[in-house]
Amino acid sequence: MAMALLLAAADGTGQTIAPDFASAASTCHADGERLRAVASFFELAPDQRVAEFEPGFALTPCLADALRGRGKLLLAVDGGDRVAQVVRRVAVQKTLKKDPARYADVPLLLLKPGKPVPPEQAASLDRVVIAGGGDALLDDPGRARGLLRSLADLAKPAALLGIVDVPETDRARVEKLAALLREAGWEPAGEMKTDAAGLLLLKYRKR
Repeated sequence: MAMALLLAAADGTGQTIAPDFASAASTCHADGERLRAVASFFELAPDQRVAEFEPGFALTPCLADALRGRGKLLLAVDGGDRVAQVVRRVAVQKTLKKDPARYADVPLLLLKPGKPVPPEQAASLDRVVIAGGGDALLDDPGRARGLLRSLADLAKPAALLGIVDVPETDRARVEKLAALLREAGWEPAGEMKTDAAGLLLLKYRKR
């Protein structure tokens, strides 16, 4: 990662963020402050390949804007055949179609636990972002473990995975997420951080 990309803007905490993320944050209104915190803590850069797992479309528009051009945003979703999984994928696709100008080059990345990832996609991700406090992982921990392993297979060596919006007082959730990630090939990468809203940012590295 070129240091020149990181030394262009500050998030108010002494950390620096890439200029594309600073610009995107200024146009994302309510989500701008959160994007600044996420970009600095997870060391995001505008030339990276970033997957957002089970997108909630709070950070998604900002990530799409910041990564357009040099980088790439992919939306990773469960590729299973259960009704709930299909309904979720269709909902994501409908949301993408509502803003074609923003999401025209943002593909869905179907995760299929237990199946090898396509060779052309293996070890290709720089970062993985999980919003919503990890709710998508805790709904079905067994399934989530396989999905996280698939993401690890898709990630480059030492790639970072970040979870945002974890309630600071919910330490049981933090421990459950840590156990799931550890079993799926991810390890803690430094101390967690509390953002301005009192929510935790958790950072892990591919083992």
